[in-house]
Amino acid sequence: MPNGGKSLLIFLYSVKGDGGEMQTAHLRGHSVDLAIIGAGIVGTSIAVAAAQRGLSVAVIDANPTPGFGSTSASAGIVRVHAGDFASSLMSHESVFAWKNWRDFVGVPASEAAAEFVQCGTFILEDHNETLDKYAAVLEANGIGFSFLGHDTLQEELPWADLEKFGPPAHPDSEEFWKEPDGLIERALHTASSGYVADPALAAQNLAQKARRLGAHFVMGQRVVGASRGAGGNWQLTLQDGNVLESANVVNAAGPASIEVNRLLGVGNDFTVGQRIIRQELHHVTASEEIKNPAHIVDGDLGINFRPEGKDGFMVGSSGDPVDGEELISDSNKYRSDATRDGWYRQAGRAARRIPSLALTAIPKGVAGLYDVTDDWLPIFDKTDQPGVFIAIGTSGNQFKTAPVAGDFLVDLVVAQMNGVNTDEHPLEVHLKEAGQSIQTSVFSRLRTVNDGGMRG
Repeated sequence: MPNGGKSLLIFLYSVKGDGGEMQTAHLRGHSVDLAIIGAGIVGTSIAVAAAQRGLSVAVIDANPTPGFGSTSASAGIVRVHAGDFASSLMSHESVFAWKNWRDFVGVPASEAAAEFVQCGTFILEDHNETLDKYAAVLEANGIGFSFLGHDTLQEELPWADLEKFGPPAHPDSEEFWKEPDGLIERALHTASSGYVADPALAAQNLAQKARRLGAHFVMGQRVVGASRGAGGNWQLTLQDGNVLESANVVNAAGPASIEVNRLLGVGNDFTVGQRIIRQELHHVTASEEIKNPAHIVDGDLGINFRPEGKDGFMVGSSGDPVDGEELISDSNKYRSDATRDGWYRQAGRAARRIPSLALTAIPKGVAGLYDVTDDWLPIFDKTDQPGVFIAIGTSGNQFKTAPVAGDFLVDLVVAQMNGVNTDEHPLEVHLKEAGQSIQTSVFSRLRTVNDGGMRG
């Protein structure tokens, strides 16, 4: 075994918890090759990739079931356009897995599997002239796209009002109600994009695959302490007092990752900042069935939305200043329901683009916490602490790349186990379907902040 003969983590189980997850009564033989803190879509993907390499794996999460953290508050959008080449390539590679998800995760026909809906993405022209930038990235990566003029776009989206309403404004302001300033004359379309309506189920599918490969899950337990033992292994103290020993640790804790970094003593050398923000997603319903629904990136109004059923959309902010940014200092304390003001701002703007929306007085939506970096790109990297790795800054932007992210991170783990310093010698990660490679330094903790990062 790669851990030098150390025993696998052995669990003694008691009763089933909510969601069918087993709760550990106690731990025995607490030594594994890799402990992953966080059982969201990225953490479970890392667990699969590590178990496939023959590593003994334990995944720890404070929630009762995988995918119940920020993954469950994701819009589940799988878009191939991006402002940077690596994110676009990783998403393009991941689409092949999403399109064949049941086979990819090996879910039996009798069990539920997440479903990828390939609805395509239309990116409307905005006030920042981003379409040409996206097109350059897509063309360089060999990803199909097309430009559409106003008339063709209107034929594709007959339910949309394609007038220019922007720049984005609050419905309480006079600017919001001003007359439209011309028409949306151009859009970029990527046919391969889509969404997964149940992101949490996707994480649970990955968790089940990881279990079949021998990984173990400790659910309903928070890591409250961390130290290195005399032999160099990490000792992770859980909230119930049990201690898990592991040669390597990956922090994939999403909104809790800042606190986990503190426990592990990492972060002092990071050149990219990290913060926790609260994000709302709103469900809006049209008064008639929407024909040819699609994922729309609407920079003119500062929102993006994807289909939700036959007559609805899930609407979120694209990060325009009109929506502000609600910073959260404690990941355990936040309002998880949609607010009236958030609903008014985002659903109100959506109603300008989709005139048939029947908005209710009561907000319909959810709120979750996102762990994001200064440039909205993730950090997949080693750290200055031996055996500690990070997969952070992924909330709200890396659901789409999860099938690839696990292998990307585990490549770094295996390299360090083999004595490679990836700060000095970055790895080339080959993407089989895309036929190209990207360097691990792109998502380094030591990188220069990239202005091409974007949410979604």
